Amino acid sequence: MFDLDCDTHNVEAHLSKLEPELIKVKGLRIPGVWSVWEAGVRAILGQQVSVKAAINHLNNLVDTISSQDFPTPTEVAQTDLSFLRMPESRKQTLARYAEYMLQYPDSMPNEWLALKGIGPWTVQYAELRGERIKDCFVEGDLIVKKRRIDYPNLNKQSVSPWGSYATLHLWNQ
Repeated sequence: MFDLDCDTHNVEAHLSKLEPELIKVKGLRIPGVWSVWEAGVRAILGQQVSVKAAINHLNNLVDTISSQDFPTPTEVAQTDLSFLRMPESRKQTLARYAEYMLQYPDSMPNEWLALKGIGPWTVQYAELRGERIKDCFVEGDLIVKKRRIDYPNLNKQSVSPWGSYATLHLWNQ
């Protein structure tokens, strides 16, 4: 969960060879979450919105559905999501995802691509946060795309095997 097994010095040495100015904050670790389910919910709520808006959506969902714990797939599937201030299509995606996770609780993010409203960004975000995959460069992320202009040597192949950390460093610029 806390990515304590990562040798951030090796990661930063690799990434600094590619782009010497990339590392602004040393010691970044993958911000894991409790489950792949939670990572998927966070990813769906964070689609095409700012980090602040995604956090607000998440807090609203948790506060409305669950008193203390993160909502379960059953709770989300049984809840009228009209209280969420987001496009109806995103609410439907969240509901479909909850139903899917009820049927396939051990499914992995790459399997979610079959669900309408879930694309590569959502899957990669869930892999990074939920599975804590170390080599998940989220190339399709808007911030990553914008910041790669300043770091042209960063691509999926060059940052491997530390793609997740390259993503985190770009997000933290």
